[in-house]
Amino acid sequence: MNDAIEFLMRLLRTPSVSGQEAAAVQVMVEQMAAFGWEAFVDESGSAVGCVGTDGPLVVLLGHIDTVPGEIPVRIVDDKLYGRGAVDAKGPLATFVWAARQAELAGTLRCRLIIIGATEEEAASSRGAHAARDRYRPDFCIIGEPSGWDRVTLGYKGRLLAHYHYHQPAAHSAGEQRAAPEVMVDFWRAVENYCQTVNAGRERLFDQLIPSLRRVSSGSDGITEWVEATIGLRLPPGLDPTVL
Repeated sequence: MNDAIEFLMRLLRTPSVSGQEAAAVQVMVEQMAAFGWEAFVDESGSAVGCVGTDGPLVVLLGHIDTVPGEIPVRIVDDKLYGRGAVDAKGPLATFVWAARQAELAGTLRCRLIIIGATEEEAASSRGAHAARDRYRPDFCIIGEPSGWDRVTLGYKGRLLAHYHYHQPAAHSAGEQRAAPEVMVDFWRAVENYCQTVNAGRERLFDQLIPSLRRVSSGSDGITEWVEATIGLRLPPGLDPTVL
């Protein structure tokens, strides 16, 4: 097993759910420091490594956090499994090792800043916001799973809407619609709106894409309520304030 895969497996074996990335960040910082690079943890808790002294400034921005859920780290039929192997510790480890190989080969002709950002899987995007405010690179490459043999030119925005509705408790034999049914009506209206916006837009990247992320409801016998979280993937050129 080569050193690059061993490094990735160390990252995969170190849990880093959004908001709990410190241990994995330390693994990454220690590896970059071992290369002799300037390596540190920034104000957002992200891992940062700097290498190269001449040429344009290039930021390689990946994220070190993952969604919850443990996947045993293993290699089966030359495929590496583990939480974050694809999204997105794999691309992040590739950034680190590609930079190291370019440095050793003497082909590094730029100043590189490699960032393992925190909280990308959360609505806060804490690490990415810190990088945006701190650096003004000539180029930025984002490590996301868009296929190993291609480069994706674009990055869609995301809007999260939190829905809450409450009303006097409705009886199932009565005419009044229950709170969850009212929420379903709202969700269908969102879907219909997105279909209207997407009319004539054939490419998925150009479409406004809704997703129902969470629904919960309840009643205390007097009042009933429903809550939901709705996500919207925003295409370029769409002003989120109009939504």
